[in-house]
Amino acid sequence: MSDVFREIEEDLRRERLKHLATRFGPYVAGVAILAIAVVGGYAYFQSWQQDRREEAGNIFVAALNEARAGDVAKALETLDGEANADDGGYGILAAFAAAGIRSGNGEEQAAIAGWRLLAADSAVGRPLRDAATLLAAMHAMNRDEAPADLEAELAPLAGSGRPLSYLARELTALLALSQGDEVRAKEILTALVEDPQIPAGLRGRVSQLLDSLGS
Repeated sequence: MSDVFREIEEDLRRERLKHLATRFGPYVAGVAILAIAVVGGYAYFQSWQQDRREEAGNIFVAALNEARAGDVAKALETLDGEANADDGGYGILAAFAAAGIRSGNGEEQAAIAGWRLLAADSAVGRPLRDAATLLAAMHAMNRDEAPADLEAELAPLAGSGRPLSYLARELTALLALSQGDEVRAKEILTALVEDPQIPAGLRGRVSQLLDSLGS
């Protein structure tokens, strides 16, 4: 009978860890989107074509306005068209925007596929490819994809000197939590907190998560 109680306790612990991973996941998303805005803006200025500037800008803004007005289908049609017509600048931002809108519209699998296409596109700058990889892995966490595969996807981003290294390591810890591996999650999070270079905001969030785990 004691074995039954131990199994129940272990199941409850796993559910608690999954809940924590789900709870803290949106924070990673918010920071990742901010990173996209920064590096995306840089890529936009670097790859602009003068003769396309006004036209592409108007198309992009029109699509965002369509999405805000609730015409998601029209917005996606516009953004997909711009992404296919322009292999840099607004085209890349249009592809990111389309994936984000699809995610917000409940089309998670299509959004993940869109981010992964960007991540695999050598024409896209490395910071944006990293951001796309991070977003794809984060949104795939709550689907049927194997956590080990998602960790492998994130591993290159977690290396020293990569712009999204801290976020990739944080998300790896959340993946460990989603599998009930509290020990490994604590190891990753503790290493993050002790890193002298970690941004203050992220340090606070990681400390909060460690506190939630009873560290």
